[in-house]
Amino acid sequence: MFNVSQSMTPTAARRFLFILLLSITALPASSAHSPQQTPAKKAKPVLPRLSSHVILISISGLRSDYLSDQYKDELAIPTLRALRDKGARTRGIESVYPSLSRPAHATILTGMLPADHGVTSDYLFDEQTGEQSKTPSGSAIRGETIQQAARRTGLSTAVAGFPLISEEAITSAHAEPAAKTKQREEQNQKKLSAQALSADQMRAAAAATIIEKQRPDLLLICLESLDTVHRLHGPLSSEAMTALARIDELIRQLAEACDHAGISAETTFLIVAPYGSARVENEFSPNVVLAAKKLLTTDGQGRITSWQAIAQPLGGAAAILIREQNDGRIISAVEAAFREYYEKPHSPLWRIIPRRDVSRLGADARAILYLDAAPMYVMSGRARGDAKSKTDIRGASGYLPQRFEMRGALIASGKGIRKDAGLEFARLTDLAPTIARLLGFELKATRGRVLSEILMP
Repeated sequence: MFNVSQSMTPTAARRFLFILLLSITALPASSAHSPQQTPAKKAKPVLPRLSSHVILISISGLRSDYLSDQYKDELAIPTLRALRDKGARTRGIESVYPSLSRPAHATILTGMLPADHGVTSDYLFDEQTGEQSKTPSGSAIRGETIQQAARRTGLSTAVAGFPLISEEAITSAHAEPAAKTKQREEQNQKKLSAQALSADQMRAAAAATIIEKQRPDLLLICLESLDTVHRLHGPLSSEAMTALARIDELIRQLAEACDHAGISAETTFLIVAPYGSARVENEFSPNVVLAAKKLLTTDGQGRITSWQAIAQPLGGAAAILIREQNDGRIISAVEAAFREYYEKPHSPLWRIIPRRDVSRLGADARAILYLDAAPMYVMSGRARGDAKSKTDIRGASGYLPQRFEMRGALIASGKGIRKDAGLEFARLTDLAPTIARLLGFELKATRGRVLSEILMP
């Protein structure tokens, strides 16, 4: 849920997370920690139900290779492995572009791509200043969500910290100067990691209470501490292994809550990673390139004052927007500027994605092109200084979903799921229609398909 800004320092991210914790504890019982009230008049399910209760747990940043046996000696995740071994799994699930928290979770909720549901970034982009500030709310989603469709059918739903529907009023903190001592930075990292785990523990505790007292038909949970630790220490770090082991313990507690509620035999667990994480050490600043080509201007503090073309940083990607959408001269100048960087040895750019391919990916249609960062690089919004520099960030998402590091994981286990079933590949758009099929209703519109290969006939 709280996808810390890709360019955020740990101190700024810590402030952001503090606001998150306050917002969760302040929520009333009828909000994110309680199921929505079932309508007085129930509609009949369209299809026979395969499950009585579906619990969807999103684990941001959970790469598919974490759930292989490659790290079985280093990684203590008995609950996840047990669910995997007695249920079904995919070798990888393809995210969306950009592969960030809110676009990905909006796709989980709708089965649609970002261009369809309208959530194309983790932060709203101010085209006047080039800054990213507030996070989009659930009202930004176009179309029906899986939660709304379930309630329309007469089913009860609940959420615990799930992006876009948990009613958490959060705004991002602006990044602060990074001039700190190494000891202070390490202290901040430890504090932020602890706060991230604490937030996940709160969500899991709230979800366990919901399960035992309310037994909702559909429960949506999001755990984000692994993603935070990735940003601080990098994927596959010892800190990341520890964070995932603690998440595994939280999932065990949710399974025990089902036992206490007497619904284990009627419950389906879906564990999904909406995107993975890639190791980074450097950053690339497209706005520096645009400024050098006189396509944007800045003041003495490096703030953007005017622009003909501007970059919106999106973790490992950047969307390039222009003021006049059909200005062929500007489009040509932008393409030439980044082509020049792309063709350099040891380029910070992995791909330049033209508008025609942006449309095929289902990304923001306003962009004339996207830039995908090279391995070990993340995008920055800076408009002054060197275009290439070092970064304190150690892990990032946002890259093309076809890249191995961005492939998430999917485990399905319990009622209605075939044992030992497996898929090589699935898409994030497939989650919503599969949940709908498990609970016996249909979505009004979706780009995904029901993963019938893992479902009981």
